[in-house]
Order: sequence, then structure tokens, then C-alpha cells
Amino acid sequence: MLKDPPYRTLVEMIKEKIPEVQKLSTADKFALAVELWDELSSNPDEIPVSEEQLKELDRRFEEYRRDPNKVVTWEEAKAKVRSGRR
Repeated sequence: MLKDPPYRTLVEMIKEKIPEVQKLSTADKFALAVELWDELSSNPDEIPVSEEQLKELDRRFEEYRRDPNKVVTWEEAKAKVRSGRR
């Protein structure tokens, strides 16, 4: 879970402005999160990206360029996680 102050401030704002969210079941919270994500992903250019995130993407891309054989497909990664392998 994120620990930086902007995240905590956002959580506090949600609790204050929409206290009903805390009363939702886990399934309903998940459904709400999916709906919010669908809404956000329909406008990806509006999602803020921090300088730290951009630097991490650059670092990972450079790592890939140095050794593209280290890359695994999404299907391979999911299979690895599901099987419990490291």
C-alpha cells in the first residue's frame, strides 16, 4: 500500500466526503474500484504520472534494452505466480 502523504490525504478525503464507502461490502468496494478504473482508463492521457514513475519506466526499459531475453510474457508471469514459483 502507498505510504506517501498525498495517498493518505486522498483516503481521508474519501472518508470525509463519501463515508458510505466504508459501509460497502468487500464485493461492492471491488465493483466500485472496477467502475472507477474503467472510467479512468477511458482517458489515459488524463492520469497523472510522477517523475519517479517515469524514471522507473526508463530504468526498466534500459534494462530490457541491455538484455531482452529477461522479458517474460504476461501469460508466463501469471502462470508463474499461480504456480507459486519464483
